[in-house]
Amino acid sequence: MKKSLFITIIFIFLNHFGSQSQTISDAYRYSDRRSTSSAASIGLSNAVGALGADFSAISINPAGIGVYRNSIFHLGFDVPFYTVESRLSNGESNNRNFKTTDASFNFANTVGAVFSIEQYNSPWKFVNIGIGLNKTADYNQSFYFSGKSQGSITDRFLELALDPTGNYPAGLNPNNLDNFEAGLAYETGAIFDPNLNDSKTEYTTDFIKFKNYPVKKEQLVNERGKASDLYFMVGGNYNDKLMFGVSIQMPFGNYRSRKTYKEGESSLNEYSPFKSLIFEDSLSTNFTGIQGSFGAIFKFNEHWRAGLSYRTPSYLWLRDEFHTSLSYTFENNNTEETYYSQSPDGTFKYNLRTPGSMTTSIAYVVKKGLISLDMDFTDYSKMKFNLSGQGSTTDDYAYESLLNEQIVNQYQPTATVRLGGELKFHGLKLRAGGAATSSPYKEDTNTSFSYSLGLGVKYKKSYFDFGFQQNSLKDGYAPYLTSSSDFDGNGTVDALTPVVKRNLKKSNILVSWVLKF
Repeated sequence: MKKSLFITIIFIFLNHFGSQSQTISDAYRYSDRRSTSSAASIGLSNAVGALGADFSAISINPAGIGVYRNSIFHLGFDVPFYTVESRLSNGESNNRNFKTTDASFNFANTVGAVFSIEQYNSPWKFVNIGIGLNKTADYNQSFYFSGKSQGSITDRFLELALDPTGNYPAGLNPNNLDNFEAGLAYETGAIFDPNLNDSKTEYTTDFIKFKNYPVKKEQLVNERGKASDLYFMVGGNYNDKLMFGVSIQMPFGNYRSRKTYKEGESSLNEYSPFKSLIFEDSLSTNFTGIQGSFGAIFKFNEHWRAGLSYRTPSYLWLRDEFHTSLSYTFENNNTEETYYSQSPDGTFKYNLRTPGSMTTSIAYVVKKGLISLDMDFTDYSKMKFNLSGQGSTTDDYAYESLLNEQIVNQYQPTATVRLGGELKFHGLKLRAGGAATSSPYKEDTNTSFSYSLGLGVKYKKSYFDFGFQQNSLKDGYAPYLTSSSDFDGNGTVDALTPVVKRNLKKSNILVSWVLKF
């Protein structure tokens, strides 16, 4: 992983804590929604935009509903597995890798029906309507790291407490500190005024004199949730040559995270009087939205067909609920003292516009199999927050402008290429595919890859499909962010940001049942 990517990751997690929990990484999380509904489609790595007659195909290109010649009922479930290896990278060379594994079961990750209405004495062969529910994202993931690196989260608390119009150590009045980080740090003694001068406020920490010392730190992150789309679709088959389709999607979902960050001693009185701290933060986000899509599939002849579709930007309404707490232990007159403080329950409502996407597809179909190619184009720099209109303040407008500027500066258009093939063999359908996606981050030139396998079986009017997909990704994570402050003015950075390297591997097993009626 290139160093430049980790610089990008740092910007992604800016203002991760605090009274406003929105970050540009949140925008990407809720924009990166992809159908994982159909085992048949997954077996082809979702290269199904020109094929149709499949629930994932319909979500990629609504014209796929026009390919149906029978009414169907579709039901599927999936079992995703996540493995994450994490290592504190900008610290001591002997920092260990930690591996965590997560698995979940999603019954009815897709459910829906298509009603096919044959047309007589008309060039329109079929007019079909459908309704369905597709899972589009899975947020279940956990990871853990532990190691030593220079810097402490108290550096961030100190930065938040300093007076932006003054010089270090001049600080804000304690009554003006935020309720979610700096205020907790002051109440527990993680930051303190050593002079207690009524005419001015100054802050410092126990770590200022240990700024060149590596500090033991660890964190456990638990993330949960998923996103789904509720579909309403209509499409038709014109003379067995041209299929049209339109759909309205109502995305909805939830995301929850709980993070426990700790610092402590490696040996007795290593950072005296400091002993330990525990900072916890939790976030719960619920969202709903609206989106549309339309597309066409053209059959050149018996074998060749092409598809083109466009998914409009989605407009999401989100509500965040968040909470933080801090426990700080230090030695005072040879006695350990522990102070604890927690924030009020914070809530915030806001809107997000996610980018639209275009898909072009081509497929070659014969009696014994097929090969299909899709290309997606999405410009993630078009994501946009709207923090106004919900009882917003001047600070909300300023923060909205900052977030949207960061999105434009950090994100870029991406392309995804998907290739899949199917072979019919003794009543079985054997499938395989692969996909490559360019990075959405401007400073990252890496490409992520995935591969998939699948199997299909027909029994009377029922179709049973099994799919497996695996993809890998490398990224970086910052447990907290600093502004790289030089507290003592000697020209070197005192407030360092720790960076954790992560290797993520996601595997997914899907099973689908389709009944014709």
